[in-house]
Amino acid sequence: MKQNVEYRQQGRALTKGKILNIFLISLVVSFVTGLISGLSSSFAPTLDPQTFAVINPGNPLLNFVFSLLAFAVSGYVVYGMTKVFITVSKNESPNLEKALVSSVKEQPIKAPLFAFVQGALLALWSFLLIIPGIIKSYSYALTTFILVNEPEIDAVAAITKSRQLMDGKKMQLFLLDLSYVGWYLLSLFTLGILTIWVASWHQTARTLFYQDAYQVQAR
Repeated sequence: MKQNVEYRQQGRALTKGKILNIFLISLVVSFVTGLISGLSSSFAPTLDPQTFAVINPGNPLLNFVFSLLAFAVSGYVVYGMTKVFITVSKNESPNLEKALVSSVKEQPIKAPLFAFVQGALLALWSFLLIIPGIIKSYSYALTTFILVNEPEIDAVAAITKSRQLMDGKKMQLFLLDLSYVGWYLLSLFTLGILTIWVASWHQTARTLFYQDAYQVQAR
């Protein structure tokens, strides 16, 4: 494994000339997910803020359908954006097809299924205490990355492998994330504009970390 400073430097260098592409892809992805989530909310029941009595029952069936669709899309997005940053980490230009289409074509069932299993496990750990939930989120950090690299693997096996690969590496990844907090705080003074760069640097650095963690165990 490299030092975090090397991941940060490489992450910044590899995104040079690709920031606009990454931003536009993220914008389209956010619009699609936001639209579906908004449709789900529009069919949800409306409650009185004081009495919590149901004012408008909405449409429970459509609310359920669009909620499931929103959840599935979130799984596709995580898979797709993982592929986007793998592409960036190889110093190649990302495209929208990798973010939106590849996940549906390559993993129509597994992408949302993995998101569900991982989310359910994290929720269970978070019920215990916040700290165990955070620790487990780092244990499971490689799950989608493993799915991209091993398409035939099942959800439980991928989560188990991620936990094994991240053994002894969770603190380093946590410190890598922590090193970007100052940049994110600074972006508040630019009305969030600086986040376009910072998020790209951060996710590329994380992907480089994932690749090393994955390859170290394979040796």
